Amino acid sequence: LLSKEKERIELSLSKKKNDEIRINVAIENHRSIQKELDKFMTLYNENFYIKKAMSSKEGIPLEFINIYMSNIKKTINELLDIVYHGDLCIDDFKINSDEFRIPYMKEGYLIPDIIQASQGETSFFSIALSFALISESILKYNIILLDEIDGNLDDEKRKRFIDVLERLIDMIDAEQIFLISHNNLF
Repeated sequence: LLSKEKERIELSLSKKKNDEIRINVAIENHRSIQKELDKFMTLYNENFYIKKAMSSKEGIPLEFINIYMSNIKKTINELLDIVYHGDLCIDDFKINSDEFRIPYMKEGYLIPDIIQASQGETSFFSIALSFALISESILKYNIILLDEIDGNLDDEKRKRFIDVLERLIDMIDAEQIFLISHNNLF
């Protein structure tokens, strides 16, 4: 009776040892798979951040756009000052994944976007923005073609447009400007 009990206990111990070995192997397999998963997750996260960094909505390109636009703000305001003598100037551009706005100051009041400007103001905002972009980006050739760019301006603003155009010529050291206009002052 004791020997049968001893055999049963030894068999039970043997099964428990086998179970322990299987469990230890499973634990080692789990650790190995977990390490591999961690490597893949690291790569995934690195790629995720690379994709995010390269996104034009939130990454490095958006930062370059903001830097580029902040560089032209000064030029735009210099050109607007020729016409409006400080009564009209743009504020910092609002460029992010949700919006693109150009706030401006008019006679001391902040207006949320140039879309709310009058037709004459919008015309000069467009001219100043175009000329500022030209002056910032002209590299190899400084030849400009302007086709009826002053068409929406009243007579007074057309006179001041010539001053703005002369300032642009000085800024970029223009070699040639081709201008199509119905402005008799030219």
